Amino acid sequence: KVVWPVGILENTSEDSPVEKLKRNIFIVLTVFFPASLFAGAWTQPRGGYYAQLTYWRFSSTAVFDHQRKKMTLANAGKFEEESLYAYFESGLSEVVTFVAAAPYKNLHYTSQPTRATSQGVGDIYVGVRYLLGAQGFVTSLQTGLKLALNYTTNLDELDGAPPLGDGQTDFELRVLIGRSLLRSAAYVNFDIGYRARSGAPVDEIPYALELGVHL
Repeated sequence: KVVWPVGILENTSEDSPVEKLKRNIFIVLTVFFPASLFAGAWTQPRGGYYAQLTYWRFSSTAVFDHQRKKMTLANAGKFEEESLYAYFESGLSEVVTFVAAAPYKNLHYTSQPTRATSQGVGDIYVGVRYLLGAQGFVTSLQTGLKLALNYTTNLDELDGAPPLGDGQTDFELRVLIGRSLLRSAAYVNFDIGYRARSGAPVDEIPYALELGVHL
């Protein structure tokens, strides 16, 4: 059996492309985790919507433990992920927007001489974004839940395959701040918050910075 170490995977992909389908095309420089695919501080008008599909490719041969010590996966182990992340927004009013996201994951773990695979829908996210102000900087408050679907996290049942999620329900609260630049030809967005986890490891302080240019 494979005992998955608790830690953070180190990205060793030579190429990790992120392809986005949007109603408008942007070149985006972004720092984010796939579970945190947000469209910024802006809210949708009543009846408006926004949809995004992201392709994520990732691989690693090492993890970092709680002491930030790098550990190589045993037996020439390698973790690989190729996933599609669907993201959707819908304007409930002029200041309230519904947010939802769901990934379809294709996960592999290779450890000589075996290869184990998991496929399916991972954790889904549902939330609400409330517009606080739009004078100069756009400021919003977002609350959300990360919900585990009917997948197993039992290592014996997985038989060495990576789990599709951590099997937990998490609650988070974020403050998002954005601003249009160059007469709306570009934008900058920053968000920071707190994520309360229902199990191990510890609660998190997620944050992200995004710069974009409209082509």
